[in-house]
Amino acid sequence: MHHNILTSIILAAAFLLPAFGSDAQTDTRTPWSCVTTEGRTYVNPTGDEFPIMGYHAFWPEYSTVENYRTLRDCGINIAQGWSQDSADVPAQFRAAEEAGVKVLVNCSATHHTDQLISLEQRLNADPVNIGYLLWDEPKTEQFGKINERINAVVDVDSVKLAYVNLLPNYATTKQLGADTYAGYLEQFMTEARPQLLSYDFYCILKGKDGIQLRKGYFENLEEARKCARRHNAPLWTFCLSTPHFGYAYPDEAQLTFEAFTALAYGSKCIQYYGYGPSIIDGTYSAITPVDSLGNRSDIWYAMQKTNAQIQTVGQRLLRCDSKNVWHTGTTIPAGSVRLTQSMLPRPFYSVVSQSAGVTVSHHTDGSRNYLLIVNKDFLSKQRVSVRRAPGVRRINEKGRELSESKVNYTLKPGGWLLFEW
Repeated sequence: MHHNILTSIILAAAFLLPAFGSDAQTDTRTPWSCVTTEGRTYVNPTGDEFPIMGYHAFWPEYSTVENYRTLRDCGINIAQGWSQDSADVPAQFRAAEEAGVKVLVNCSATHHTDQLISLEQRLNADPVNIGYLLWDEPKTEQFGKINERINAVVDVDSVKLAYVNLLPNYATTKQLGADTYAGYLEQFMTEARPQLLSYDFYCILKGKDGIQLRKGYFENLEEARKCARRHNAPLWTFCLSTPHFGYAYPDEAQLTFEAFTALAYGSKCIQYYGYGPSIIDGTYSAITPVDSLGNRSDIWYAMQKTNAQIQTVGQRLLRCDSKNVWHTGTTIPAGSVRLTQSMLPRPFYSVVSQSAGVTVSHHTDGSRNYLLIVNKDFLSKQRVSVRRAPGVRRINEKGRELSESKVNYTLKPGGWLLFEW
C-alpha cells in the first residue's frame, strides 16, 4: 500500500462518529452511527473501543491465531491483510475472531466491482467482517469507478465499510488529478460519496541533520478536517510503523506525536502502516513490528505503549465533535490558527508553551468537554503551563481522573495532556 507514489516522491527528493456540529447537545442519532450528507451510513467498527488498524496483518500464510493474538496484545483491534484468493478469507476470520480482532477484507475480489456482490453474499454475515478495502491512493478520474464499488458494498449492507484511502498533499497535481489538494478531497467526497475520509501522510523523515517533520503535515490535517466536517464524515489517519526508504525508524515519541496530533484534529481511527511481514514494491523487505516468525521488534513495544494511550484518550473523544484546533509556538503551520487566550473555552484562562509549540484542541460530547494539548516536538520535552478554574479534571495515561491545582507540566517528546469538564 502507498508505495508507488511515496517511492517516486522520496527518491526524487533525496470516523466512530463524525463532527456533530452546533446541535451536539440535542443530537438524537444512534450513539455509534450517523448518516453523512451524501446519505451513507457509518458505524464505528469496534463498538465502544477506539478503532486502531494494522496493515499487513496478515497474508494467508501468517494468519494464525498466535499472530492475531500478538496483534491484539499490541493494542490493535482491526486487521487488514491480503488474500489473492477470497477462499482464504474465512480462515483469516476464524483466527482473528479467536484473538478478538476484526478484519477489513482485502483480496483480489474487493478490487473488482463485478465480484463484490457475490463476495459480500459469502462473507457479510460473519461478525468479524467490518467491510472491504476497495481502492488505495486514487486520482480524481477514478472516483466514478470508486462510487460504483461503494454502491456495490452499501447497497447490500449499509453498515459494512466501503474503505478507500486517499493520497497526501505532497502528491503532485498530476498524481492527484486536481489543481489543488482541497479540490481533490472535495471532489472525492462529492463524486465517490464515501462513508469516511481516510488519507495517508508519512511525516517523519531522515535527513542529513537528523530526523525532521515533512513539510505540509499540519496543512494536510487542516484540509482533511475541514473537508470531513463539511460532509459530516469521520476522519481516519495514519502512523508510520514500518521504516523504509527515507523514513525514520519510529519510536514511541514519533508514534504518539503522529497519533495525538491526529486525535487533536478529530481522527476517529488510527491506522498503522504496516504491521506484519511485508515487501515494499516487491523489491524491498521492510523492517516491521513483527517478523515472519512472530518475533516482536522494539517498534512493536513502542506501538503497544502508544496504543494504550490512544485507547485511553480515544474512547473519550470517540463520540466528540472536534470544535477547534489551535497552535502555539514561535511559528505555526500554514492554514492553522494561532491560539490567543481569549479563544480558550471556559474554564481555561491560559495555555502557554515554549517555542516549539503545542496543539490545543477543544472537543465536545453534549455537555461534556475535553481540552487536548499535544507537544509538537517529537525530539524534546516541552514545558507547558495550563491555568484553569477549579473543577477541571486531568485524565492521566492510565485513564484516572485527577482533580489537581497543578499549573506547570513537562510534556514528553510527542506527549500530551487531556482535561475534562
